[in-house]
Amino acid sequence: MSKIFITATATATATAMDTLERPWAYRNFFRTMKAAERSNDRRFQLADDPGSADINLFVEPRFAFQSDVLSSPLYRAFPEKSVVLDFLDNPRPVVPGLYVGMTPAQASFGVFEGGAYIRVADNRLLEQESLVSRAPDLLFSFVGKAANANRLRSAVLALKHPRALVMDRSSGQSESDSEYVQTLARSMFVLCPRGKGPSSWRLFETMRMGRVPVVISDDWVAPLGIDWDSFVVRVAEADVHEIPSLLTGLEAQWAARGQRAHQEWEGRLSYERMFGWIGERCMAILEKSRSEGYSASLPMQLARVDSIRSAARLMRERFNNHSS
Repeated sequence: MSKIFITATATATATAMDTLERPWAYRNFFRTMKAAERSNDRRFQLADDPGSADINLFVEPRFAFQSDVLSSPLYRAFPEKSVVLDFLDNPRPVVPGLYVGMTPAQASFGVFEGGAYIRVADNRLLEQESLVSRAPDLLFSFVGKAANANRLRSAVLALKHPRALVMDRSSGQSESDSEYVQTLARSMFVLCPRGKGPSSWRLFETMRMGRVPVVISDDWVAPLGIDWDSFVVRVAEADVHEIPSLLTGLEAQWAARGQRAHQEWEGRLSYERMFGWIGERCMAILEKSRSEGYSASLPMQLARVDSIRSAARLMRERFNNHSS
């Protein structure tokens, strides 16, 4: 059995940096702790002491280069067994770990892997029996803001089909957006174009509801350990116009694909299973970093530069907010 110590550089106390820069950082730390406490995977257990742990997991670094992690006493003491769980839209991976918003070029280094949004596990609306069991009347749908990736999402919003629903509006915090969740339930296929980053919450929400995600993001890096080929549909960004005919041809497969999507979410990304999946991937990442001689002692100059830039940005934001 392997031991995982979970920590975060964000705190429950609302500091200026946490409030303005990463207000959700501590919440993702709490969710990861919740996954550890509810885990039924006997391969991993929560460690009380970072010194005796096999993995020291930093949840939600606050800066793109993980400068807050690099400069922390814990990382400096145990760099060889430190990994991160990063949810930024466009990170710049330095510390080995799982990054939701990483690109294929970044993944080529081998010690960085694609991640998943743990916040989807909180959304109980996605498993309401009255919604999940209903027979979909839409072939496909998309509800989202075009502004998050205007060129691509505008093409998605221009799609036409008699059994399609596409809307240019925020999906909001879907935990409290019943209309958005009902649209997912009505859909056989759910279009998941890239947003500000290459991944999207929508992809994992669709899996949990047992519908078929259609990933439209050339830079999306699929998290490892999940049988994506058994359910997901991938469409190149340049081929958005082909989606209506493509999905019409796949309509007979939607139920089987949707069932597989839910099974994969339940088996890897639910609260009961995600801690085990995170542990599995982090162990593989650390093994690869050791076998390839990846340097755990990264230059602190990088951390200082990113911290200075972040501090300057925060000061500008505070000044602008005060002036307005």
